[in-house]
Amino acid sequence: LVGRGPGTGRGRDARPRVAPGIAIDALDSLARVLVRLPRLIRPAREIYVTATLITGGRRRSVMPALARATIDVRTPGAAAWARTASSLERVIARAREGGDDIELRLYDHRPGVPWGRGADRLLGLAVEAGEAIGVSIEAIRSPAAGSSAFAGPMGVATLDGLGPIGGGLMTPDEYIELDS
Repeated sequence: LVGRGPGTGRGRDARPRVAPGIAIDALDSLARVLVRLPRLIRPAREIYVTATLITGGRRRSVMPALARATIDVRTPGAAAWARTASSLERVIARAREGGDDIELRLYDHRPGVPWGRGADRLLGLAVEAGEAIGVSIEAIRSPAAGSSAFAGPMGVATLDGLGPIGGGLMTPDEYIELDS
């Protein structure tokens, strides 16, 4: 699943030194939530929670009244997504108890593709077809969700990410092996 939940911290705009006690720094409120996100990551369960976009403020000399963070959530299926969403909601609830004005919006962008016997059978067919034409096909499990993510949760045997071999995905060093 890719969950994009912009967590929004609201404060009160003010110049920090001119109006002490009036300014409420939304970035500071949001940061207290973001530092808790790594506690939700469970690699053995294919659960990843990462802040990917963070914005806040309107001027260099003014404490920001509004800050936003987009949180990317990846899980292997709907049940793990629901548990992770509940965990995020608890993190936000704790921040509110501490006085921070934080809003969480959860978007179930693409469901995780569950791995099951159907996927095993489909992979077996793909491996056989590859062998027939001299192409080695290998698979890894991943909570990433491509376009095929919409068919998998409906019980349709699904293979995702069928493409060339490569590495460094979405980095300046990304590459593909042309022969693959």
